Amino acid sequence: MAQIILFRPNASHKLLKRSPLGLVYLATPLLLKGYTVEIIDQGITADWRAQLAKCLGPDTICAGVSAMTGSSITAGLEFSGFFKKNSKVPVVWGGIHASLLPEQTLMNPFVDAVVIGEGEKKFSDLVECLKEGRSLEQVRGIGFKKDGVPVFTPPADNVAMDDLPLPDFSLIDAEHYIRESKSSYDGRRCLDLNVDRGCPYRCAFCYNIKFNERKWRAMSAGRLLDVLQELKEKYRLGAINFVSDNFFVDKKRAEAVCRGMVERGLDLKWHSDIRIDTFLQYDAAGLELIKKSGCDNLTFGVESGSDRVLKQIDKDITVAQVLEAHRKVVAAGFKASYHFMLGFPEETREDILETVRIAALLTEDRNTNVYGPSMYIPYPGAPLFDKCVKMGFVPPSKLEEWGAFDWEETSKLPWLTAEDKTFMNEVQTLARGAFHNNLRGGLATSLVYFYCRLRLFGLRRGLTLRDLDTGLMRRVRDRRKPS
Repeated sequence: MAQIILFRPNASHKLLKRSPLGLVYLATPLLLKGYTVEIIDQGITADWRAQLAKCLGPDTICAGVSAMTGSSITAGLEFSGFFKKNSKVPVVWGGIHASLLPEQTLMNPFVDAVVIGEGEKKFSDLVECLKEGRSLEQVRGIGFKKDGVPVFTPPADNVAMDDLPLPDFSLIDAEHYIRESKSSYDGRRCLDLNVDRGCPYRCAFCYNIKFNERKWRAMSAGRLLDVLQELKEKYRLGAINFVSDNFFVDKKRAEAVCRGMVERGLDLKWHSDIRIDTFLQYDAAGLELIKKSGCDNLTFGVESGSDRVLKQIDKDITVAQVLEAHRKVVAAGFKASYHFMLGFPEETREDILETVRIAALLTEDRNTNVYGPSMYIPYPGAPLFDKCVKMGFVPPSKLEEWGAFDWEETSKLPWLTAEDKTFMNEVQTLARGAFHNNLRGGLATSLVYFYCRLRLFGLRRGLTLRDLDTGLMRRVRDRRKPS
């Protein structure tokens, strides 16, 4: 039996190989206070109802659900509804979506309270109030129902990153996630670790502007190095996946971390996202230090190959900077990955073809991957969301409606015609075959790679085959799937 039950719902996107790290951070302070906590990860649980039945009992104080916008909301509501049929204790929602739309989330009959923003202290305080029968009005940074009406308490300060306890991975099947991550780290044992939160930049499509109000905070270099040492020894790790909003914001701190990893002989492989303009601030000595510390793979969010679109989305970089950074990252011997998106408001086909052209240039280097391009979807809380509404986008009015609001969904974007959607499907289909490390899978994979690059070359010159490429690539994928 468990006093607190936490649920990570499944989702259609492919993040579930990663551990439910947010719930581990949420649960660790409760463990330290003597509570019993059960984490149910639907992504790896064959029968979550059976697992719930084993841990639900008379001592259970509440259940918690952390969901992202999209299909995980549907799964989270399914859990919440089932839980409330079998228990009278409250269901608390948290995570990005509930934090951005707390009132709408609370209006759902399966949700009794929401934690707004980071939850380590707020959720712990909420649990204490529930256990002692005190009013939730005493807990800062939450919302709850009072006589069926949503009530919100004053905001609360976040916990300092150095004050967060070491995440207790005994709460989950750590070995499962370690096995899942090995392929990304040369067979090394790897776990996730959150070492900074927030972002000071202003990308108009990003939820972080509202969620963290453009504030960035990080674990100090000394504390981080101690945590790395302890995790490495405790779990016999050979790699760490930094789950960071922006690891390299503070250049002095980043270099101190890298230097400390070298001096302590940690021998941990790691990789991180980094902005194009931030990367350009590092000289050859700084990049060599990053590599020596164990990082040989960097990921960049470029989003578009069109300067016009980059300006519209407040990315604050230029295509020239992207190409300069790419030359520099290749010369320094890093593997590089780039992320792109399609479907921004007012984006033209010419802009999309510029994105294709830039992606093709970047992937001429065999150590370079391009992910996507994914479809842009208006995300609540981001500045571009308001522009989309002005252009006719009608956002869901209920929590359950957001469950159909997923990353690859284009039907709800009013600025895209049927022809636009067909065109972008063709671009996406060909890009997946042409830009993602496609010369390492044998003859068939290489043929797909060369065909897709040839077709993208033709697409840039006006030769479109509409749905033919999409159907052909689907058949190729289906035939290559294991039976």
